[in-house]
Amino acid sequence: YLSLTEPFLNTLSLTGGVFDRPFGYEISYSSSSRETPERSRLFQTLFPGERDLGAKLTIQAPKTSTWNFLKLDLGLFNGNGTNVETDKYKDFIGHLSATKASSNEKIKWGLGASYYKGGYAYATTKNYILTEKDGVKAFTPETIKKGDQSKREYFGVDGQLSLDWFPGITQIRAEYLTGTQPGVEKSSSSLTAAASADTYNRNFNGYYVYFIQNILESPFQAVVKYDVYDPNTGVSGNEIGKTLAGATATNAG
Repeated sequence: YLSLTEPFLNTLSLTGGVFDRPFGYEISYSSSSRETPERSRLFQTLFPGERDLGAKLTIQAPKTSTWNFLKLDLGLFNGNGTNVETDKYKDFIGHLSATKASSNEKIKWGLGASYYKGGYAYATTKNYILTEKDGVKAFTPETIKKGDQSKREYFGVDGQLSLDWFPGITQIRAEYLTGTQPGVEKSSSSLTAAASADTYNRNFNGYYVYFIQNILESPFQAVVKYDVYDPNTGVSGNEIGKTLAGATATNAG
């Protein structure tokens, strides 16, 4: 990728090429610094591969400014990762974050809010939505125009806290996402290949929480991670898998 920063106020930067999508905190968190082998199930499903082809505008005052703690990223991306692009649609991603530290750098915190709006072109004339009849929840098809844009919309919040004290550095990180995800019948994962099947729209949510404790000044850490992804918030428990005439039963997707 190529990144350019204007030299007058040192506040605006334009980045173009293949780079991490600026949604939330975990995507841009370096793999070399990551405390667990994999990113959360949530981000592996919604943002496989982390990167995409696109362009973004970054607004952040220089380090000498009082407003340097605020950062705003606004970008347009192909939407299907780096493997394929099959339609004219572009996806919008926005992320606003604030980071601060105490005067002695012992306490650091960060907060962020993210928004994603986009979708890929329908490959067929059927889009399945979750409906309920006689107490049974299942997917029923609605007729749409092939080539129109599906609905892919995410809302996210993230937070980080770090405390440097006598037992060692303590960190807490968390992130929560909710929204609408277009997928296929048996998977809610974002597409990494050209769409070829009917689309299934699901409302989802998910989150992760990290607790990280450095052990004094040693190179060792104790790490606890709790990671949740619900691909379809409309059904749960014994509601999953029930059949309904003229509809597709919910399943592992």
